[in-house]
Amino acid sequence: MGVSTRVAAPANRAMTYDEFVRYLDETWVKHSVADTIRGYPFDELIDLLQRRGNPERGLSFVHVTGSKGKGSTATLIGAILTAHGLAAGTFTSPHLVRVEERIRVNGVPVDGERLATTMTSLIDLSRALHHEPRQIWRLFLIAALEMFCQDAIRVGAIEVGAGGRFDATNALDAPVACLTPVTLEHAPRLGTTPSEIAAQKVAIVKRGAICVTARQTPAVAAVIEAGVALAGGRLIQMGRDAGFALRASHPGGTQFDAWSPWSRFEGMDLGLLGAHQVENAGMALTAVECLLQRLGQRLNSDACRRALAQARWPGRLERLRQSPPLVYDGAHTPESARALADGLRVHFGDRRWTVIVGLVGRRDPRAFLEPLSGLAERVIAVPVPRFEQAAPSDIVRAARSLGLPADTADSAAEAVATSDGPTCVTGTLYVYDQIVRYTEATPR
Repeated sequence: MGVSTRVAAPANRAMTYDEFVRYLDETWVKHSVADTIRGYPFDELIDLLQRRGNPERGLSFVHVTGSKGKGSTATLIGAILTAHGLAAGTFTSPHLVRVEERIRVNGVPVDGERLATTMTSLIDLSRALHHEPRQIWRLFLIAALEMFCQDAIRVGAIEVGAGGRFDATNALDAPVACLTPVTLEHAPRLGTTPSEIAAQKVAIVKRGAICVTARQTPAVAAVIEAGVALAGGRLIQMGRDAGFALRASHPGGTQFDAWSPWSRFEGMDLGLLGAHQVENAGMALTAVECLLQRLGQRLNSDACRRALAQARWPGRLERLRQSPPLVYDGAHTPESARALADGLRVHFGDRRWTVIVGLVGRRDPRAFLEPLSGLAERVIAVPVPRFEQAAPSDIVRAARSLGLPADTADSAAEAVATSDGPTCVTGTLYVYDQIVRYTEATPR
């Protein structure tokens, strides 16, 4: 999640969508979240919500955090709820091509012009109250809540932007929390160890809530268990209270079995690539079952089957071109790079890849590249526009230290254009739009 360093004056009238996008481009200059995690002005957010009529009231949602897979999990939760005939909203970040992707109703992004109108009103109000100008991300959250309220949305999934304890979404009261795998990220501001970071993330669990957690390291699991106990909640841990088993992987996705404390699902097809997505799907199934129980409803296995088979989540082990394969994956930690390497081997065999890498923030290029070194033929380092980032020259040095040929390109699209074999773009989600535009302009 990024923040702005300056704010242009909003229009006196509601901005059009194109004006709003230009406003964001001009003012939302993004920096590493490591520089911006701090005690959050929740009083300002609560005041804004009250002034807007408390649109969060009446909404029952699953609150999702973690170090990797939280967007996928939130999207799967939304899809399962929709398949049950419930109008469901999701709030995720970042957007990949269009800003309205952050707010979806029944899986479909909200209307861009409607978002621009709502955001103009919120920006005007925030400025009139002399609120912190760098907190525009919370206005997206309020816009989502307002649109959900207007559209009679009562269930959904909301993804934490970063961390948990001091994230804007933690002002909300969720009956179910979901924690995907917790690893070292955004250090040192979230913490200097996975356990310290887990303490930030488990703080989203509200009094008496249910917490569904992925398999964690013993140290992280102990922190999560203590945090849930402190909140007087119930902990459901994958691998202990619920679980999954991968049956098969194929070019179009995976097949798996899963179980919760109350249900068993066999031969489920998932339209997402990567074995790690199976655990996300297992958590989503259990989290939705918990939410429906709170609402006095039961989980329908046929609805779950339909939702997971049709699931799509762009930029996550996504095949953008068939031949030669062009794959995009937003992996940005060593752990997610290992999951990417496993996914490439499972779904594409023993190919050698041109790996195009851009890294945002204070990432260690060598630690990120090491899991990919066994399948990389060469590395091309690229910049990530408008972000604090690892210098492409540092990525090149790291790749060469691993014995890999490496060079730089001026953009990710330019790098793809120079590759005539299997190509994987990774390290960030923030060059996805470049690659999509390139593939649309140069179909094969």
